[in-house]
Amino acid sequence: MSLLIFFQTIIKLGISNVLRVGFYRLSIKYKFNPVFKITSDLLDEPLYNTPKDPNPGLPIVESWENKEINNSFFSLKIQQQPPDWHYNQFTDKVSKDADKLWSQIKDFDPELGDIKALWDVSRLDWIIPLSQQASKGNADALFFLNNWLQDWQKKNTPYLGVNWKCGQEASIRVIHLVMGAYLLDQHKTPRKALIQLIITHLKRIEPTISYAIGQNNNHGTSEAAALYIGGGFLVKNGYHNGYKWHKKGENFLAERVSKLIGKNGTFSQYSLNYHRLMLDTLCCCEFFRDKLNLKLLPDVFYQKAILATNWLFSIIDSISGDGPNIGANDGAKIIPLTNLGYRDFRPTVQLAMVLFKSKRAYVHGEYDDQFRWLKLALPEKQEDAPASLIADDGGFAILRRSEVFVSLRYPRFKFRPSQNDLLHLDLWIKGKNILRDGGSYSYNADAGLVNYFGSVSAHNTIQFDNHEPMQKISRFLYGNWSKTDWISKLTDIDGCLSYGAGYTDTFGANHKRKVNLFQHRLVVTDEVSNFKKNAILRWRLIDSDWKFVENDIDVVLRSNSKNQTMRINCTEKITSSNLTEGLESLYYMKSNKLPVLELTVEKKCVITTTLTW
Repeated sequence: MSLLIFFQTIIKLGISNVLRVGFYRLSIKYKFNPVFKITSDLLDEPLYNTPKDPNPGLPIVESWENKEINNSFFSLKIQQQPPDWHYNQFTDKVSKDADKLWSQIKDFDPELGDIKALWDVSRLDWIIPLSQQASKGNADALFFLNNWLQDWQKKNTPYLGVNWKCGQEASIRVIHLVMGAYLLDQHKTPRKALIQLIITHLKRIEPTISYAIGQNNNHGTSEAAALYIGGGFLVKNGYHNGYKWHKKGENFLAERVSKLIGKNGTFSQYSLNYHRLMLDTLCCCEFFRDKLNLKLLPDVFYQKAILATNWLFSIIDSISGDGPNIGANDGAKIIPLTNLGYRDFRPTVQLAMVLFKSKRAYVHGEYDDQFRWLKLALPEKQEDAPASLIADDGGFAILRRSEVFVSLRYPRFKFRPSQNDLLHLDLWIKGKNILRDGGSYSYNADAGLVNYFGSVSAHNTIQFDNHEPMQKISRFLYGNWSKTDWISKLTDIDGCLSYGAGYTDTFGANHKRKVNLFQHRLVVTDEVSNFKKNAILRWRLIDSDWKFVENDIDVVLRSNSKNQTMRINCTEKITSSNLTEGLESLYYMKSNKLPVLELTVEKKCVITTTLTW
């Protein structure tokens, strides 16, 4: 990689952001950041009281019924013995840094393995189901809740060890701590131990939030939300020193949403799950603003929250609640108030639609359980069904026809890309993901796996000359960001929804993709040119009985069980066609195999793929 590409990338990141990050790193290395001056003492006593008016009629929390709490990443046995807060269940290793200042701990320790395996348990999202059960009158749940929290405090001395390393992790804990108080109806009468733990966290978040801001991602929105919610919680309970945190959080929230959410509702990270995380934090801010009787947030907050809600609503499959496995995904999910699985995005969409648009997104379903827990009225007015949406500010085209939709990803990089997913296409038919994105698996696994999931080969698109269209500079940074240089308008003529986009990569290879969606047919036209040796088209398919149909001049795949046929023809000779195996990751640190159709051409041509169902 040339120095020119490196410096061009630095400029695209924004000089102010680069300076912010650089100054932060210097301040940590040479210990002049204010974070080194903070101290805090925690109280060794219960954080929550016994609920005064338990309500056994509230919705069932199935995780408790199984004596196990599950999220996308880990499961916890509900037992008297608290979890080991420094244990990595994937590598069977224990962190040796529990007594080290957080700034002295490595981001990536190959011996310990992915640090997220430790962080996720310490996000304290288990506060939610335990608080739910305690509010229903389950005394055991309250015991476990307080016992585990007191143990966490003892084993995670303020600002020592891996669980204090990341400001966003501290921020998510603040949100869960305050939500626990609300579920137990103690948000206006909190115990001093809870107050002290929240103060301890806000002290950690405030001095380093500039680093989060410099990343232009969900770290900034999460940390701003924690300052806003935590500070407001303190003020409303008589701790007026919380006002500075609350006001700072309010200002950062307005600035972050204004910058990071586009005019079509896309978020800076080009990721479905990070979009949800961002929107969940905005929902928490508005929810607690109301419950704590705080003044309205700035208008821009609500304007951008509505746009972000609309985008997520448009790209989610309303039958399954799932959506395209787009972009980076670390398994994050906050406020898990329902029994629906991690990959069901409808609870977030329904809550955001109610909070920001005073409408329901969907008819009544299990995702509505959260409204009983939050004591929110559910409007009868319902939003119109999601329609086609061109979110050009972020490079997303969503084409919808009845119970079928296609999402097309094309390069519009105002912010840094996280994957080589240029012109990737997802297809959903009646709740099933037929053409699939690979996901991201892990940020700190085997280098081959990390590179694979971010690569062009993990997506439904064209790879030229066995290289990546954008080169990696570091673990989370790509250089030579691609640009869309051809685009067509969305049209709906004679029952055909049509859209297209194209780009030219750093090496001069050109790819134009036109998508035509009919009621029972998808036609994708790929025009490829200016490559040197070959171009490989990949279709990553739903697991099924796909088999080649013989004695045909075209390449034809057939799934009898799904009654689907894929036919591919080309203006030049297809030099090879293979049905091989690839990987996908629907959950962090988990992967499974799926069939992949690979076709190779060696000359400029037009490839037409027709999928019928």
